[in-house]
Amino acid sequence: MCQAPPDKPQIRSVVANATQISVIWDPLQSNGGQPLDTLYYYLDYYEVSSFGSPVPNTRHLSRNFSHNVNKAIISPLLSLTYYSVSVVAFNKIGRNSSSWKRIQTIGYPPDQPVITNVTIAINAIGIEWNIASTGGYNGSKIQLYIDYQKWSDYFNTSGNGLIKILVHGNEHRISNLLSNTDYRLRITVRNPVATRSSVWINATTTGVPGLPVISNLVSTSTTITVSWLPSPSNGGYSMSKLWYYVEYMQSDSYQGNDCPVCTISPLIDNFYYLMDNLRIGKPYIIRIKATNPGGISYSSWRRMNTKGYPQNIKIDQIIRNSTSLNVTWFPVIDNGGYDPSNIIYFIEFINKSSPFDNNQLTCNACKVTKNLAATFVIIDGLTALTKYYLRLHAINPTGASMSSWESTTTLGYPPDAPTEITIIADARTASITYNRITYYGGYSLGSITFYARYRVNAGEAPDADCHNCYLRSYGTESSVQLTRLLVGTAYYVQIVTSNEAGQNASQWKIFTTRGTPSTVVDIKITTSLSVVVVTWHRPLNTGGYDYSQILYFVEYGIGSADNDGCQSCTSTPTNKNTTVSLVGLKSSSEYRIRVVTVNPAGISASNWTSVWTRGIAMF
Repeated sequence: MCQAPPDKPQIRSVVANATQISVIWDPLQSNGGQPLDTLYYYLDYYEVSSFGSPVPNTRHLSRNFSHNVNKAIISPLLSLTYYSVSVVAFNKIGRNSSSWKRIQTIGYPPDQPVITNVTIAINAIGIEWNIASTGGYNGSKIQLYIDYQKWSDYFNTSGNGLIKILVHGNEHRISNLLSNTDYRLRITVRNPVATRSSVWINATTTGVPGLPVISNLVSTSTTITVSWLPSPSNGGYSMSKLWYYVEYMQSDSYQGNDCPVCTISPLIDNFYYLMDNLRIGKPYIIRIKATNPGGISYSSWRRMNTKGYPQNIKIDQIIRNSTSLNVTWFPVIDNGGYDPSNIIYFIEFINKSSPFDNNQLTCNACKVTKNLAATFVIIDGLTALTKYYLRLHAINPTGASMSSWESTTTLGYPPDAPTEITIIADARTASITYNRITYYGGYSLGSITFYARYRVNAGEAPDADCHNCYLRSYGTESSVQLTRLLVGTAYYVQIVTSNEAGQNASQWKIFTTRGTPSTVVDIKITTSLSVVVVTWHRPLNTGGYDYSQILYFVEYGIGSADNDGCQSCTSTPTNKNTTVSLVGLKSSSEYRIRVVTVNPAGISASNWTSVWTRGIAMF
């Protein structure tokens, strides 16, 4: 059997760190005809110069490895150095080498940067640092950058707000920052091996004072006292370098930042200020100006009115009586900044024939009511049918306001009640007459209204105001007509006279309208072959009419079982007679007969009576 050296090994991978090279090769499956346990490996390696040539005296061989080992580590080596590596397989016959693999060892991780100094400005932070070692790298292999963000963005899990700046050397100034703002920052160094960062440090830019907040405003008619909470911070400066001023001007609203027309207070070393000599009842806008060496901060504008006079004074209603006036007014809503309860009222009045000028401020001849907290007053002791002028005064701690003059005339008196009432009633109408009144309550006859108010007699007289009188009928100074009355019905009625001062009424009187008559009585009917004679007595009740106004007629006809009447009734008038003969009737026939009574109010009919005419005798 022919024996030979091993096959040529194949390197699978070569990996280096700073001090070692790890080599892996594919194990050989044969040993040149010899048993595998006589197969061995070792590594052959040397340094390579920057020119690519071997460095003298640097070639080394590793120890031997058995046939079942296919990886080995070469150490210790120099960092950042090129090496060439080959795997050698050998047996008792000879050896064979793999191709040479060239690889460079890497450097070390950099040391953690240390921030040595931080300087603070209004919109910038300066930072200095030191890095003991860069792990053997330099130049383009080293990257330095600053990470920074506002503290307000720190808890933003999306990472928003984190800024990276690539830097060189060992110091840098971060510009264009927000003043008076908390930041966190660190230095990071990166080489091909690893990245190292300093610990986070906190730094706050200096700036303007924190915003002052107006906490209270108290006004009188000519002053406003403003109080405020101190600025929560002074932009990084000591609080001894914080100063306050108050800016204000008369205005209903203003939101601008610059205020060239504002009044500015002197320097204030506390947290309140009295603005005086202001105008009564006017709006002012106010803000606090806080300053330090870094700049100025302003509070929000606040609006405050000085206390003023009551506004919108107005009389609501004047209810006139003969010798008094009931005056009501709207309560003041705008009390010039005072509480609505901090006000009193009174009415000023005078009887005067000529009008007042609404701009007239004084009225020396006027009378006044007492001061009132309520919103109504009764002015009594006045003269009937007299014109008065009056106005309302409202007073608060600043002063008084007045309504416009209102004019009104007191009332007279109610007229007399009608007397001597006479009632003539028919079935559906009633004519009422009465004596003319002689006292009109100070008014003319033309201003008096006459009317009847009435209701059906329900067993008791209506109450004094006749709340349930459901009908009225207007008339003249001496009579009134009632129409559309119910037939045969009792009524209560009274006559009312009224003017704008009131009314008077007569006593209640009772009358009854005329009604329909009752039915006739004692009806008697006699029959013969073709004649029926009907007689009766006149009705007991004529419905209020004379018997001369009563008429009769008889209705008759052949009877029918299908109804209460007759199939074809005949009506026979009798005028005022109480007997009638019905002739030309059929013999041996049933007739139904009734007597109808008539007066101007209506009719009444007796019940139907059924009779048979006689028949012809048969022989």
